[in-house]
Amino acid sequence: MNDVFNTAFEISLRVLLTLEVSGRKMSSDILAAADFITIYGRDFKLSEKNLHGNNMYRFSEFPVRLELVKEVVTTLVLDAFITAEATKDGFVYAIDTRGGITPQKLKTIMPGNTARCLPKRRRICPGLRKERRCRESTSGRWRRLNGVICVADFYFKRLSISGVGKETSIVEFEEGLNIVFGPSDTGKNYVIECIDFLFGADKFRFDPTNGYDTFMLLVGSDKDDVTIERKLNSKAMTVSSKCSDIESGIYTANWRKGSKKDDISDVWLRLMGVADKHEIIKNGRRDKIRLTLRQFSHMFLIKETSVLQESAILSPIQSTAETAAFSALYFFITGEDFADSTAKEEKKIREAKKKAVIAYMNAQLSEYAEKKAKLAELPSGDENFLQGEIERMVEELEDTERRIAIAVGRSKALVAEIYALSGELSESNTLRATYKELLSQYHGDVQRLGNIVDGEYHRNDMEGNTTCPFCEGKIDPRKEESYIEASQAELMKIRLKLEDLQVVDSDLAAKQSAINRRIDEISTERSGVDDLINSQLKPKAATIKQALTGYRFAIEISKEASVIGDMEGKLQQDLFRTMNEEEPTDSDFRIKSYYDTTFFKGMNDRLDALLKKVQYEKYSSVHVNNSSFDMVVNGQDKMIHGKGYRAFQNTIMALALAEFLAEKGTYAPSIPDY
Repeated sequence: MNDVFNTAFEISLRVLLTLEVSGRKMSSDILAAADFITIYGRDFKLSEKNLHGNNMYRFSEFPVRLELVKEVVTTLVLDAFITAEATKDGFVYAIDTRGGITPQKLKTIMPGNTARCLPKRRRICPGLRKERRCRESTSGRWRRLNGVICVADFYFKRLSISGVGKETSIVEFEEGLNIVFGPSDTGKNYVIECIDFLFGADKFRFDPTNGYDTFMLLVGSDKDDVTIERKLNSKAMTVSSKCSDIESGIYTANWRKGSKKDDISDVWLRLMGVADKHEIIKNGRRDKIRLTLRQFSHMFLIKETSVLQESAILSPIQSTAETAAFSALYFFITGEDFADSTAKEEKKIREAKKKAVIAYMNAQLSEYAEKKAKLAELPSGDENFLQGEIERMVEELEDTERRIAIAVGRSKALVAEIYALSGELSESNTLRATYKELLSQYHGDVQRLGNIVDGEYHRNDMEGNTTCPFCEGKIDPRKEESYIEASQAELMKIRLKLEDLQVVDSDLAAKQSAINRRIDEISTERSGVDDLINSQLKPKAATIKQALTGYRFAIEISKEASVIGDMEGKLQQDLFRTMNEEEPTDSDFRIKSYYDTTFFKGMNDRLDALLKKVQYEKYSSVHVNNSSFDMVVNGQDKMIHGKGYRAFQNTIMALALAEFLAEKGTYAPSIPDY
């Protein structure tokens, strides 16, 4: 046990036990702390003794143990005992469902024998030779793309087909290379046909009369299982996923733009680690097409009819799909989808656009010529002279408007004065009317008093009655008081008032005459001011404004003519360049030219190793032709051989490509070869 105590192996066991018992996801820091507390449980009052004793330097061990735990966690992830998950606080780890600790495993785990407790990984991958399986199983099969952790490895667990009243037919796949063999016409090719059908194939070479109509493939990944199911003669496919990166639901094998269902190809691409949707180049004009599984599946899903073909196994059957196929492969190798590339227009489209541009330019030139002809008919002149005249007229207009303002102010003042004088005149008229009434009253009083005095003078001349007219008795005449003196005194007072009233009325009349004369003078002056404003100043201002408008318009005409001339000159230059523009010399997009020596050397090395391993007859050399992308053995093309040799070489080529992608590719499809 001395070889076990305090080793990475011992720490691995404790980490696995901690994750197994807790059932929680933990970071490496938490795992290290939990392990340290477990070892020195007595110090943390959790147990009666410390597992590693009571040495006085025990707490100083923690930094070293923290680093050991981090190294151990990395190894356990690579060995697929535990899984890693990225969170906002860093990576957390959980026990793998296939890496759980059992008593049986604990009995067999010993230093130097840890390979026996590696979890089984049943997969079909033609490019992984048996001696590479252990390394592949610890190569770290997660990829983090744009913040999303996606499965970068998958494998088939079980293929099953069923039907109503039919016994379910099941094919279980084991770890490593799976070989399906048996007599002819026993259904071997159905296995690959069923897988292709579940990849989304349109055509399915299957006899519907045998009663089987439901096909299901259980796919395992480092994260969790995914089940894909499809009915015969149906485009809809049901996906049941325990993997958080792949949604369960109904997908379609016949995706078109605007389809309500998602493409089943997206599920397979996510299983291969392609998290986002990509577009690749599909032809020499650089037109784009969605990346799908169908574009490159023929390189790995090699059917019986394809394995014998004379052309390269990497090339699609349809030559028009070659650019898309090799663009997809290039993407899986490098991760480059040429997203910044723009499509190249066809020659007839370029010529049509060029003609349209030339026609537009000529139309613009004609329009400019018409505008210049119309501008020539309008008044124009030297811009500096016109600008000077404008400045002079602006000053004159300002002076005229200032005089108008003064005249208007004077007119308003005269109107105010007329209004005030009219008020005084009205008041005088009121007083004179009052005086006239008093004068009439005084004249009446004078006449009345005169009558009284005259009566008094003539009363003595009248005989009085001495006999009563009723009783005829004698009446004694009484001496009556005379009113002459009193009436004369009152008459004198009234005459004095009349004189005063006449004087006042005369003064008012004189004042009214003065007011009327002033009103006449003011009215005359106001008429003159209004006449000045309306007959002279305002017309002058209007004339100046009209002249200013004309001068400014003339300047605008000159400027517009200048601008049109400049635009016309530039347009003529552009027209000349367009008419003499040479056809673009850039050649069509050739995806094969992007494959560099890294690819060809890598493929040559793997082909060489494989051919030596299988002891290929009279083998001397091999290389991949950079034009056909097919292998050339001993300087001889594949097509000179018979079907058996072609099938063998095509298989070796597919194996070498799978190995190359597994080791060098950005993405590595794990797809079967039959």
